[in-house]
Amino acid sequence: MKKEQVRRYLETGHLAPVAAYLTDLLTDRHPSSMTARAFEDALLATARSPGRDRIALVLDIAERLRAIAPFPRPKPGIAAPEFWLRGGEAGIALWLANNQSLTDLLPVLGTRTELAACLLHELILRHGSLADHPEAVHLAEHLRLTNHPLANLPLQRLAQEEPAFPLLGFPTATHGLANEPVAHQTAHASLPIESIEVDWPEAAQAKAVLLDYQRTDPDLAEARLYLLAEPTTPSPALLLSLNAACLTGAETVQAREVSGTELWTTLFRKSMAGGPYTTWHSGAYSRARAWQSYNALCGPDPGSKTLLFATTSNWYLGVAPILDLGVAVLRPDSETLALLAATDSD
Repeated sequence: MKKEQVRRYLETGHLAPVAAYLTDLLTDRHPSSMTARAFEDALLATARSPGRDRIALVLDIAERLRAIAPFPRPKPGIAAPEFWLRGGEAGIALWLANNQSLTDLLPVLGTRTELAACLLHELILRHGSLADHPEAVHLAEHLRLTNHPLANLPLQRLAQEEPAFPLLGFPTATHGLANEPVAHQTAHASLPIESIEVDWPEAAQAKAVLLDYQRTDPDLAEARLYLLAEPTTPSPALLLSLNAACLTGAETVQAREVSGTELWTTLFRKSMAGGPYTTWHSGAYSRARAWQSYNALCGPDPGSKTLLFATTSNWYLGVAPILDLGVAVLRPDSETLALLAATDSD
């Protein structure tokens, strides 16, 4: 069935042929990558078509995906749901949240599935607080009791998360430095201040938004913590004085000071976009990873100052600005600096 046929059936309310088509694709004993993409396209079209009956069909297919039996396939592991949907159940939740009404989606939260857990936080990012909806409250409590990875996220959209909504379609990476046409600070010489690198137990949390980079090559992501010899202000010259790998051989550093909201948005966007060899990620898990990284970088006390920076050092591959990241956070004591960097090729 062609995409146009699927779309026409959905527009005219004839869901039975679409359901049969999805089932036929899913039960194909020798599926190809083209089969999987046709399945994903048809399910996406269904999720994009507003209505409770469409939601019910999507949920039914999602349930069948969970129950796929590992019958013989041409390739090992090809029965996994990820073969059929690159974004998994989290991706379905994003599609539904983008296209269906809050009223129609609230009952889905009562299913207590992975899809429901992701949908909860997709809806919060779009609609604000869900604390007044029993379905959301009960699901959040269930996630806490089961130690779900999304359990610690709040039931309301926080101030830093307000700019997230425009990013919640199918995201693309955007380099933070080029985010706005604001004048940059530039340094060609380092600041004469000593620093020492210290152990950072939260370094892995700081790199939570860079999981795809680390899967490609662990050396493509860097997180370091420094103690400065004296209090200072954030500047490109300060960055040039650090012994970070991402600054090795750097002759010039450009930087722009940003707010905590811009820092969170940069981390969220980087998590959603993933790396050059991966697909996009859901808003729900990107929300969780952005907060992990944000909290690790800024520490427990408010008042940090953040620079987004770019440099043509030996470490940055320089293939495309969208693949590079440079973040430096000077904590409120003005003597502790956290650094997060990433690069990759296309």
